[in-house]
Order: sequence, then structure tokens, then C-alpha cells
Amino acid sequence: MASIFLGYERDELDQQYDLIGRFGDQYDVFCRLFESLSDQARAAFPSASLDIDCGDGLMIDFYPAAEPAAPVVLFLHGGLWRARGRRDFAMAATGLVPHGASVAIADGCLPQDVGPEAAVENARCAILWLRSHARSLGIDRERLFLLAHGLGAIPAAIALTTDWSLFGEGEEEIVTPVAGLAALSGAFDLEPLRLCFLNAALQLDAAMSATLSPAHLIVSMPRPLPAICLAVGERETDEFHRNMLAFALAAEAAGCHLKARTHAGHSHFSLLALLADPSSSITNELIALVQGHELDRAVLI
Repeated sequence: MASIFLGYERDELDQQYDLIGRFGDQYDVFCRLFESLSDQARAAFPSASLDIDCGDGLMIDFYPAAEPAAPVVLFLHGGLWRARGRRDFAMAATGLVPHGASVAIADGCLPQDVGPEAAVENARCAILWLRSHARSLGIDRERLFLLAHGLGAIPAAIALTTDWSLFGEGEEEIVTPVAGLAALSGAFDLEPLRLCFLNAALQLDAAMSATLSPAHLIVSMPRPLPAICLAVGERETDEFHRNMLAFALAAEAAGCHLKARTHAGHSHFSLLALLADPSSSITNELIALVQGHELDRAVLI
């Protein structure tokens, strides 16, 4: 068989992104864990507003912080495996809300569910919806951060490159509504996704791969630049490590304040589970980002 991408043959490239095949023994365990942790989160935050219909397939669950004018973290979840939804990721509120950050979890922003272009548009709409409802939600719209996992990193990262001058709020011009991005196990290069089994769902063509890959677009971010925090698990495939490095180098070249870290001992699934722990390394890095603390400049691959 001939190489189709960076020396990978088709079956080898499939294996790089087939997380169920690679971690099949852990997959069901983590699915049950995520469901249990998210059930606990909904029970722990009875003031949450669930099933907010923002139109055009965009749905949000909102978990408020105790104090008013709180920063807000918009979570665009991934789904490289069996279909998951916002209810499966409520656990993120368990880690972040105790630190004073409100959490919004969106459905409708997953590229394989609605298509990459619609996913990006819905991510933008979610950002604008949170801004326009900031007063009633008790959030500070100037402290809006994106959190993404897996394929959710595609619309999250592309949103950073938006020309927000096209999205006015009354007489006000929006400059940069996103203060920062944290991406776990992100996919930032669409070309290998186009060439592997995932394209049956993504339906990417060569032009879309070239124009929608965040690693290519990040240089066009408007100013002021957001802070970016990236993470990948040590036990993830080479392609996920390459994705983080490529995006980190592009973001750093664009001038972003950046931290990119490999988390020892973790896989695609166990890294995500750290969001449920208020004291975990991932949560601490997210809170440092949200609270505007200086990130340690580090790229550890």
C-alpha cells in the first residue's frame, strides 16, 4: 500500500484516530465514569439551566458560579468515538464551578454531527449568545474562555480567527470576545481526518481541509491575542502529539502567550476525566488561564 499522509498507509492512519480500537478495554469503563460523574454534577448544581435552545441545533446547559459577574467557560466537547452529548460532560462543572467560573456546555458544535462549517458557525453563535445574555446569566462577558476536547477543538480554534467586526451588538463593535482557549487532545489539522475513516462522517474535501484547518488559520487571529493552553496525554497516538505541536508552534509564531503540555500517564479518555476534579492539574491550569495568571511558557512534547 502507498503512503497517503506523512508516511502513513491508510490502515495506519486509521489506527492513529481509531481511539475505540486502541483503548477498547478502557472505553466502556470511561463512558460509565463520565455518565456517573455528570449525573453527580447535575445533582450538585440544582441551579443549572438545562436544555437552553439557542436555535439552529445549538443547545446549551449552563452551570452558574455562586458569585455574580463570574468568568464563563464554554465547553465544546469532542466525540471521536460513539455519539456523546453535552449531558455526558456536565462533569466539567464539578471541577470549575467551585473555583468561581460558570460553565456552559454546548451541543451543535461537533463537526461530524453537523458538518465542519456549521460547527464553526454554531460555536460563534454560542459565544455571541453568552455575551448577549451575560447580565441575566450573571457572567462577565469580557472573561469568556473556550474549552475544547478532541474534534471540538476545530470550531473552538477557528472561532479565535473570526472577524468579529461583522457581528455587531447594536451600536457596539465586537473586537475579540474570547479571552483564551484551553484545548485537550485537540485535532487541529484536517488533512489526516479527510484521508482516514473519519471522513465518512466529516465529509471534508481538499479545499475544506486547506481552508478550515486551525493550524493554518491561527496566524490570522485579531488582536488582542488570546492566551492558549494545550494538553495531550502521554499515551495518546503520535498524531495527537503532532497536532498539539503543530498548533502550538503556529500559535506561538502568531504571538500568543502559550502553554502546551504532555500529561504523563494519561490517555485521550483519562485526560478528559481530570476535568471533574477541582484539584487536578488540568483544572488548575484552566483556572490559572481564567483568572489571568501568568502561564508558564512551556512546550513539553
